[in-house]
Amino acid sequence: MKREIILQKLKDILMDDEYVVLKEMIPELTEQTSLINDLAFDSLQIMNLIVQIEKRFEFACEADEMNLDMFENVSMLIDFIQNKLSAKQGDLVN
Repeated sequence: MKREIILQKLKDILMDDEYVVLKEMIPELTEQTSLINDLAFDSLQIMNLIVQIEKRFEFACEADEMNLDMFENVSMLIDFIQNKLSAKQGDLVN
């Protein structure tokens, strides 16, 4: 899946009512945006985002795959999602 599509899907997730305080910031979200530093995500928001990503992209995140670095910027999160989607496709082929 292309990075632009993943970025748009992340924006759609963040436009949900649960993130209402972020709504005015989301249109400006770029791959360089830090979820922790720029958007001030806390641990509960990160966990909820992970759940929403799992649902939207239809894959499961294992605890040993998760680290705070993934949320350093949106680009790293997109990399993670692309890797998970590639692995999922590989599993379907095998």
